[in-house]
Amino acid sequence: MTFKCKACSDTGYVIEKSIPEYGGQPIEFAVPCPKCKGKRREGEETGIPENYFGASLCHFDFSLYQADMKKIKEIVTSFFNEYRTTWENNGKGLYIWSNEAGSGKTLLACSLAHSIMIKYDLQMRFISHGDYIAQILEDIERRKRNDEPKAGVYKECDLLVLDDLGTAKNGAYQAQCLFELLDYRMRNCKITIFTANDHFYNLNLDKRVESRIDSMTFPIHFPEESIRKKISEQKNKKFIEKILKSPK
Repeated sequence: MTFKCKACSDTGYVIEKSIPEYGGQPIEFAVPCPKCKGKRREGEETGIPENYFGASLCHFDFSLYQADMKKIKEIVTSFFNEYRTTWENNGKGLYIWSNEAGSGKTLLACSLAHSIMIKYDLQMRFISHGDYIAQILEDIERRKRNDEPKAGVYKECDLLVLDDLGTAKNGAYQAQCLFELLDYRMRNCKITIFTANDHFYNLNLDKRVESRIDSMTFPIHFPEESIRKKISEQKNKKFIEKILKSPK
């Protein structure tokens, strides 16, 4: 096979290594190819929110937390480095939850999923639980107009981030839609990363859905800390310091 860019084999990214501060094996990270600047991936419709679009695992700052993040970082690092050999082979994704809003759950999920997409050159999608149900309902109308439905990609993609689990309307139809999504992905060893504001046993989900999430994921209880608030405070501090130091 002939590639236009020999540096990255037309993937748009190359792999670099970083030594974790806690020791152990080097961590591999995907970075834009210095030759072609990652052009292949520009504008890819992953569904990742605009404010997280450039998220990368190498930029996720575990040191911002007061809690000990060593174990969580080790799990996340394993998920990235051993995605094919350990996690995908066993059909295991992640269930990242915390009661605290702004704790960094979605940022980590996006950073991890985006980095895995690049490293392993796979199809990844991001959607919230509520938006997925809305897409299913929209597809009913699309079929009436003979338009192509859009929700199928969330069943078929290699890696799915299902954000804010438990926030969609909790009706029988909605529960069936979620069950069908997760059942398909579990049976076909499609990996899913969930984020939620509580453990799935406390979200009043269909018992069949709970069972599949339990089988499909390893749970990570994120620290009950608002990193969003901490980052905002740091930015405001730097901003006011800059203002006060500015020449009058």
